[in-house]
Amino acid sequence: MALRTMPGTTRLVVKHCTFRALGGDTVSPWDVDAGLYYFKDCTLEGGVDFYCPRGWAYAENCRFICHNPNAAIWHDGSSDEDSKTVLKNCSFEGDAGFKLGRFHREAQFYLVNCTFAQNMADADIYWAQSGPGAKQWGRRVYYHNNHRKGGDYVWFSNNLSSAKNAPKARNINADWTFGGRWYPKSGRPATVPLKPSNLGGPDKYSTAPKPAAKSADATATASVGGATPVAAVKVDSVAERMMLYQRTVGGWPKMVNNIKVKYDHPMTVAEEAATRDDAGRNDATIDNEATTREIRYLAGAYKATGNAAYKAAAEKGIRYLLRMQQRTGGFPQYYPDSSSYRHYITYNDNAMVRALQVLRDVSRRTNGLDVVDASLVEPATQAVARGIACILKTQYVQKGKLTAWCAQHDEKTFQPVKARAFELPSLSGMETVYIVQFLMDTENPTPAIKKSVDAAVAWLDAVKITGYTIKDQPDPKQPKGFDRVILPEAGATIWARFYDLQTNQPIYVGRDSKPRPKLSDIEYERRTGYAYAGVWPAKLLSRDYPRWQQKLNSNATPAPGSKP
Repeated sequence: MALRTMPGTTRLVVKHCTFRALGGDTVSPWDVDAGLYYFKDCTLEGGVDFYCPRGWAYAENCRFICHNPNAAIWHDGSSDEDSKTVLKNCSFEGDAGFKLGRFHREAQFYLVNCTFAQNMADADIYWAQSGPGAKQWGRRVYYHNNHRKGGDYVWFSNNLSSAKNAPKARNINADWTFGGRWYPKSGRPATVPLKPSNLGGPDKYSTAPKPAAKSADATATASVGGATPVAAVKVDSVAERMMLYQRTVGGWPKMVNNIKVKYDHPMTVAEEAATRDDAGRNDATIDNEATTREIRYLAGAYKATGNAAYKAAAEKGIRYLLRMQQRTGGFPQYYPDSSSYRHYITYNDNAMVRALQVLRDVSRRTNGLDVVDASLVEPATQAVARGIACILKTQYVQKGKLTAWCAQHDEKTFQPVKARAFELPSLSGMETVYIVQFLMDTENPTPAIKKSVDAAVAWLDAVKITGYTIKDQPDPKQPKGFDRVILPEAGATIWARFYDLQTNQPIYVGRDSKPRPKLSDIEYERRTGYAYAGVWPAKLLSRDYPRWQQKLNSNATPAPGSKP
């Protein structure tokens, strides 16, 4: 250590100084209850957590040089919800792959107008899980106008609006940081009393608390320094695992090492460690319900337990959805990974619709998402409006007539495009259904929305295949013991997954990318491993659409002079 202050040092001013140490904790002002620390025009250099204030700290125009991959900065704000570390107009550099920061317990970070070296890791400030984490007040890490040489990372996008009271960047200074407890520049008398320091008492965090058992109805108690537990926080085991899998960008993966992500079984210590190490992976997606299911579950877990960490994780997931939305309103399958077909507008398996439905529920504060921060309502509302505009632009026009949607569309031209080998540009008998249902859920639909819905329903009705059904028929000669076949059946109706863009004829495509007229024409592995036909539009046509029309007609304003 180069500088360490213990409880009792409640005010510290440091200017034009250089601090260097070979290990961690180069600068360690440590009064979590009453510490107020001001740094200006300093250079700080060291290993892990080399700038690690507790309580309140403000640093401006300082240079930070990190020689450890784990973290440059750290904070402990566990004694008071208002305590924070603020870094303004500061620069960060270091060894290749150094991470910006971390926290073990309650903390609050503000980084404003800071610059980062190109070799800084693509890793947000994170919870070091050898500590209890921010279970009382949730994750609180805020950024404004920060930039990295070589290009900005998504995770330090501006998000001051999500902080408590939504402070403006121009107001974030030393006086704001200390909240009336101290005015180091003007010397004004304090206007807010300071808590008593822990002078003479034990270091409350000299040892890390033991991790609580992770059971669905467990209660975690943070017993520190042998003292009476400071809080009792309920723990949901599934939510805990979801937080482990959340990527630094805010979303979740659907698979890791080709294994589907599941949350229904306990994890070993080694599995937890490996999952934490994967936090920076570029595999966040909305495919196969990834990210949307975690957001909804975590919001429900917060409602059930009051554990603020779950709410913070859900809100981070929502902000991920807001960031991944393209300028044209669409949602790609993956973000920020834009390789191959992952950057296309993705209706496939209802990915975009599920993302929009989460944001619609945030905007309406319904379906369990009323618990998230109110500052998310307006951006969610705007995102839904952009999404609907994109949906209307991507509806395929066939010979001057609106029809349906493809499973994926180009985000610039809005035209249908190919994804996997067996997913050609085509019209979808499945994805179209869920798009229409989303549009019908629009309050006060515009004429354009009504026209879109009417056209899509008419198309679905026109392309139905009557007198046939699809079944898995026992066949001991086949590898799986069955075959999937389309058979005649009186009174039955099915729809194909894919229809030709020009003829509206059903097409069945195998891994050779060649469209064929019959399901039996493609290879066994595909016809039994993918949904090429089904009854997806049945309820839409027979129940949902007629009810929607009836509702519209009942809400219609009578024409002038007509009888009521």
